[in-house]
Amino acid sequence: MKYVGAHVSASGGVYNAPINAMAIGAKAFALFTKNQRQWAAKELESKDIDRWFKELEKSGIQTKHILPHDSYLINLGHPEVEAREKSLDSFIHEIKRCEILKLDRLNFHPGSHLRKISEEECLNNIADSMNRAIEITKDVKLVIENTAGQGSNLGYKFEHLAYIIDKIEDKFGGVDILINNAGISKFNLFTDITEEEWSEVMEVNLNGPYRVTRGVVRHMINNHFGSIINISSMWGVVGSSCEVAYSTAKSGLIGMTKALAKELGPSNIRVNCIAPGVIDTDMNAGLDENTVRELISETPVMRIGKPRDVGELAYFLSGSGAEFITGQVIGVNGGFVV
Repeated sequence: MKYVGAHVSASGGVYNAPINAMAIGAKAFALFTKNQRQWAAKELESKDIDRWFKELEKSGIQTKHILPHDSYLINLGHPEVEAREKSLDSFIHEIKRCEILKLDRLNFHPGSHLRKISEEECLNNIADSMNRAIEITKDVKLVIENTAGQGSNLGYKFEHLAYIIDKIEDKFGGVDILINNAGISKFNLFTDITEEEWSEVMEVNLNGPYRVTRGVVRHMINNHFGSIINISSMWGVVGSSCEVAYSTAKSGLIGMTKALAKELGPSNIRVNCIAPGVIDTDMNAGLDENTVRELISETPVMRIGKPRDVGELAYFLSGSGAEFITGQVIGVNGGFVV
C-alpha cells in the first residue's frame, strides 16, 4: 500500500491541514504546526486540538502518515550561542506541539555554519542541540532532512547525516539487546554473479549489521551493559556452492562477532553469533518440494528448522543465563553441519 500526499496548508488552525489533505484526495500529508516564518506561536487551545482530532478522523488519515516540518528560522548549528539557544528553544516547542497532536516525528533541516565555523563544529552543535531536545521530550522521532547544499547549509552529504547520528546519545530510547537478523541471498555460480549483486548481498548482510551495531554500541558502553546477537548461517561456517556472496558475507559476520566480543568484553557487552541451517522462512519459501525433501534427508533430526528454534536461542543469549557466554558461534541446524 502506498500513501501519497503533499505538504498542505494549516493556515487558520492546524485542523485545516487534514481538511485540505482530504480535499485533494491525499492519504498522507506534511504540514507546519505553526507559522514557519515566525519564532513564537500561541499555545494550541483545547478547542483547536479537539477539532484537529475530529477532522483527522473524518479524513481517515493516520498520524503515522503525517510528517510535520519545523520552522525555517531554526538553526541548530548556529555558530553563536545566543542564536543557537533561541533556535533550540523554538525546536523544543515544535516537538512539544507534535506531542500534543500525537504526531510521532518532526522533520527538520540540520543547520548552517554561516561560514563562521567549520563544518565539524557546526555538526557537533547540531548533535548537541538534538541530544538536549531529546532529553526533555518524548515519543517524537527527529527526522533529519538532507539538503541541496545551498549556501552554508549542511546535510547535503550522507557523511554529514552519519556524523550527526553517530553523536546522538539516545537514537532508539536506549538499546541493551541488539539482534542483527536481516539477510538476503543470490543463488548463482560465482562466475555469473554481477558486481551489483555482490554489493547488494554485502550491503544487507554485512554492512547493515556494522551500521546498526555502530549506532547502538556507544549507549551500551556508557551503560556498561549489552548483548549483541548476529544471525549468520551454517554457510558462513562451511561455505555453500552457488552462494559464494552469501557465504562470504555471513563468514564476515562471524569474524565481526569474534573480534567485537574481545573488544567489548571489558565493557560488559557480550557478542555472540547464531548460525542457522535451513529454516522455514521467506528466504527459503522458493525451494521446490524435491529440494526440501533432499535437505530433510540430509538433516539428522529429519526436519527443517522453524523460526522458533532460532528465536529460543536468541532469547537465551540475550538473558542473564548467558552472562558468561561471548564470542561464540552456535549452530542451529539439526545436525546438518557438525
